[in-house]
Amino acid sequence: MPSILFTDSLSVAIYVGEGSNLVKNLDDILSNNSQYRNDIVAFGIVADADKKNPEDVVAEYYSDLCKYFPNFPNQPGFVDINIPRTGIYVLPDNIYHGVLDTLLCECGKVAYPEYMERAESYLADFSEEEKNLLNGSHSIDKKLE
Repeated sequence: MPSILFTDSLSVAIYVGEGSNLVKNLDDILSNNSQYRNDIVAFGIVADADKKNPEDVVAEYYSDLCKYFPNFPNQPGFVDINIPRTGIYVLPDNIYHGVLDTLLCECGKVAYPEYMERAESYLADFSEEEKNLLNGSHSIDKKLE
């Protein structure tokens, strides 16, 4: 179930898409409830790039979602202004691979530099295998190599 935020004139549904299950879940919802497609004023996705190039992440969503949203963008960070408005933002910054945590660490370096230095020093003592266990499938490095 989505979280619904609203004012007197606007409501926003935030649906946690479960990563790779998002398109299947949306297919189920939108194909069984055509009124949702008619009532949507805007549709956006915020996705992690993980270890992929952001353009590749967008391409996957584009190929699956353009049947419901013909103007769905084919590039990261773009919002189409047709109705419904559609857009996609690929974390951390529409350019590099990474995840939300990548962005949060960059913010931490600005707001709490001394704590981030300590944390990085602590993590530097871990082996690559231990870092992978802590990090799941996500890369600690920000920039594409």
